[in-house]
Amino acid sequence: FLLLFWSFISFFLALLAKEVSIVFLALLISLDYVEKRSFKSLFQPQVVFNYFLYFLVIVIYLWLRQSVLGFALGYERLELRVWYPADQFDFSQIITVLKVLYYYLRTLFYPVKLCFECKMLSSDSWKDPVVLVSILVVILAVGLAISILFKPSYLGLGIAWFFLGILPVANIIPLQELAMEHFLYLPSLGFCIFLASWFDELIDHFGEKSTLLR
Repeated sequence: FLLLFWSFISFFLALLAKEVSIVFLALLISLDYVEKRSFKSLFQPQVVFNYFLYFLVIVIYLWLRQSVLGFALGYERLELRVWYPADQFDFSQIITVLKVLYYYLRTLFYPVKLCFECKMLSSDSWKDPVVLVSILVVILAVGLAISILFKPSYLGLGIAWFFLGILPVANIIPLQELAMEHFLYLPSLGFCIFLASWFDELIDHFGEKSTLLR
């Protein structure tokens, strides 16, 4: 019980330090699913109760943020519309979110010419070549994620970790910056889990082949 208590305290302090910590509960559920290899195990009374307590910590944090800052998510209205036009929703937001996701994926696979502040511009046309490539890459990544996630494996955990980690900073809820490379700190752990698991499976696969050839 004492370890669980300090876990809740640490989670709350993490939320105060960095809002992206809000995805911890989803990451925990994903890890439990892979470790226990069963959806049913996630619905055991004690497990559900523990999840509920973590969720309660999130609710308390959001209430505190609303009480102190005046808003629970994002930034104040005058600040958060840096690149969204006016205060209205349009398709340029969806296009730009896809572009941001592609940028983060590309940075993980091809980390060259890195800079602290990305000078990305918002897009307002589906015909933009970068947008078209972004859509294709994101569809492939999501398709791969869906095909793997239903099988409890560390491959799936890595993909889930990346998307859950990038979700708070993907500008679905507008931020002041379109993309910042330090936002990849948490999602990159999922990328590393995915690569490590993939290489492990390759080694096992070719190891079995070499054994059969002897």
